[in-house]
Amino acid sequence: MAISWYGVKTIYGSRCSGKTSGPKGGTPSTVVEERVVIFRARTFAEAIKKAEKEASEYCNWKYTNPFGQKVKTKYLGACDAFILLDPPKSGSEVYSGMNAVDPRISDSQVIEGSFGNERAVKRTHRFFLNRSSQGTHGKGRNC
Repeated sequence: MAISWYGVKTIYGSRCSGKTSGPKGGTPSTVVEERVVIFRARTFAEAIKKAEKEASEYCNWKYTNPFGQKVKTKYLGACDAFILLDPPKSGSEVYSGMNAVDPRISDSQVIEGSFGNERAVKRTHRFFLNRSSQGTHGKGRNC
């Protein structure tokens, strides 16, 4: 079977924990991030396997935000793959979108909302800072 390019969408939740220090900020909301990363693979199953490995590595990074809270990101265990028609660079992130959601929304509701069931996820207006605002260079995790 020929090797093709696949884009795989994965979904993450980032949460802040601990009391804030310093200026007002940090909230109990979860930030939901959708990413599409591309891989070369022979099948959809192989592309998904590669994406799940990359998702695990993506979540290894933890940090403290400017409000003194610990931030942790977890892969929510859902992905969707598609075949790309043009040959891009392997492993490049081609899309990332983030939404703040109420922390009472379950991971399964977040997944349903991200893949088309929009009534499951209610957007909230919360203030988050990503690590790039802390002077670091990264993949855009928020909190």
